[in-house]
Amino acid sequence: MAETRRTILKRIDRNLKTLLSLHPVKVGLRFGTPTKRDNVGEIPMADKTLTDIEKVTVVLEEDDAAGNPVPFDFVDPPVWQSSDPTVLTVSAATDGASAHIETTGKLGKAEVTVSGVIADGRTITGIGTVDVVTSAPATFRLKFGDAEPRI
Repeated sequence: MAETRRTILKRIDRNLKTLLSLHPVKVGLRFGTPTKRDNVGEIPMADKTLTDIEKVTVVLEEDDAAGNPVPFDFVDPPVWQSSDPTVLTVSAATDGASAHIETTGKLGKAEVTVSGVIADGRTITGIGTVDVVTSAPATFRLKFGDAEPRI
C-alpha cells in the first residue's frame, strides 16, 4: 500500500512539473553589451549599470515555474516602458521580444518594465533596474574667479 502511494505521488509530481513547464510564469530581461551612443567602440557592462553616454539592447526571456526557457506565446507584442524617461528611453522591437535602451545623459536610476498577456489570458511582467552613472571625463572647463586690482 505504501509503495503504491509513493508511486502515485511520484507520477503526480512528474506530471505536475510537465504541466508547469508549459506555462510561463516569469519574464527575465537579458541586457546586451552597452555601446557609446555615438557608436564609438564598446564598453563592458557590469550588471545593469550604464554610463551616461551608453545604449544597450535588452532581450526578453520567458521561463516556466521551474526556471526552464519556454517559447513566447504573447497574444499581442508586450509593452515596454521606462519608469523615468528623463534618465533612459526604451524603444521596443516590433515583435516586443527585445528593446533598445538609451541613456539621456542624466544620472540616476530607472526601471525598465515589460508586460504582456500570454495565450492563456494571464499577464506576466518583467522588471529590470538600470543605474546610470557618470562616464569618464571628456572635456574640462576653466572657472575664473572675481577680478581684483593688481596693485
